[in-house]
Amino acid sequence: LSSTLLNLHPLTGDGILFDDFVHAVDSGEPLILEDFENPSTPPKGDRRFYDISANRVGDGLGVSWWDVTQRYRSDRAVAKAEMRWRSTLESLLDPLQVLSPVRDETGDVVDFEYVQVNQAACDFLRKSRDEVIGSRVRSVWPGEAAELVFGWARHILLTGQPLSGDGADRARLRRRSAVGTRVLQRCGGPGSFFPGN
Repeated sequence: LSSTLLNLHPLTGDGILFDDFVHAVDSGEPLILEDFENPSTPPKGDRRFYDISANRVGDGLGVSWWDVTQRYRSDRAVAKAEMRWRSTLESLLDPLQVLSPVRDETGDVVDFEYVQVNQAACDFLRKSRDEVIGSRVRSVWPGEAAELVFGWARHILLTGQPLSGDGADRARLRRRSAVGTRVLQRCGGPGSFFPGN
């Protein structure tokens, strides 16, 4: 009691949020900050991050905050891993496509949707990434090749087994699309796969 916000509140070092708090009181608009870095963290110390909520209460201010440093670090680690994965994906010379099953109202797989592709896949399909992502196999591949790729993908989804399009199927796909394709089950979970050249 009898202490001021600037002296007491751990997140208002050097008055960094004071003007924001004043605005919340004056305007009645709540202040919501996510992943706010504590400005008083020593330069070489452990960085801390907070979610902050401040609301006018009468003619005063109610402030709550949560230390979300661990969440922030986890999110950053996931973002870095995804960036590395995307860089690897883009560096491949072979087409790589990630598909997800599309089911009808009875649960049967009726098509597959493109979730991710690398540039080599776009070049092979002669379509931009925006044209491919979100599209379905049967609309991207021509004619018989679409049914062949769909059949492979469905087989992998239902059996969990990798599949190599060899022999007659591979020859048919080569005739239809001018390239042989092998299909491998996606690492990390069922329902998607990587076709490559």
